[in-house]
Amino acid sequence: MQNFIYFFYCRTKAKLDLRRGRSDEQMLLDKLAEVQSKDPGAYTHIEFDKESGAVVFILIQTSEMRDMLEKFPEVILMDITYKINKNQMPVSVIEVMDGEGVGQVVAYIFLANELKETLTAGLMCFAKASGKETLLNTQCVVVDKDFSEIGAVKIVMPDAKIHLCSVHVERNLKLAAKGDNTKKKALDSFRGMVYAETDTEFSKHCTEFQAAASEKLYSYFEKNWLNCKEAWSLKDRALVMTLRNHTTNRVESHNQKLKMVSFCAQHLMVAVLSVKNRFMHVYITVCNLFSILDLQCKH
Repeated sequence: MQNFIYFFYCRTKAKLDLRRGRSDEQMLLDKLAEVQSKDPGAYTHIEFDKESGAVVFILIQTSEMRDMLEKFPEVILMDITYKINKNQMPVSVIEVMDGEGVGQVVAYIFLANELKETLTAGLMCFAKASGKETLLNTQCVVVDKDFSEIGAVKIVMPDAKIHLCSVHVERNLKLAAKGDNTKKKALDSFRGMVYAETDTEFSKHCTEFQAAASEKLYSYFEKNWLNCKEAWSLKDRALVMTLRNHTTNRVESHNQKLKMVSFCAQHLMVAVLSVKNRFMHVYITVCNLFSILDLQCKH
């Protein structure tokens, strides 16, 4: 019991020492200013709702991230991760692949929600920070099938081709096929369409899929997948520079590491100082600040 009381006392004292009479918003602004002062080439922005004053999104991009995007803008990988801050703000993580085939984060966008307009506003800010001329060189954006994310990308990067993660494509159809008596045969035919290299090969597997699938499954496929086959079939994807990125595995792997570190340091600002990775340092700084402040977000 005494240990608990002491812990509560230390936590309360840490909050008071950290606050020093400042409002939640001012503390966040000060922390972002600190990031900026340590890295003058960085770009940080916090967007507040004009009516409620709630946080809409926060963009963080270090100078190294900006350099990476400028050098390797051709293929962008995007994924939204969850459960990594106390305010339950989803975080859009944006990556590119460097010259050695390693994924490199080029921006973090904390989002109040996953509405298309919120994602669009965040990506617009990302485009402004990165330089629109840089994103004109983006050939392809790989995402999972999140309609809000896809809609936002189409607005901000209209010339880039949107490709869907192959893993998510197969997973979604597998879920839709659950309960079908001919599920295995239908999935094999669908996989044939995913990796078809010609229109003829695609049509062959599509006919096989229609014959094997139930009426309900084929209707789902026709409505959700057939009209966007250029985003998931190899025959169309091969025409676009992808650097062999057909999944969002790279960025999802990064997100798993974020979750591990964020969980361990969620309430300890001092833990930020021990994180050597520059990107992790910036991320956890803001993440922990949110945890301590209970900052209001526009959900």
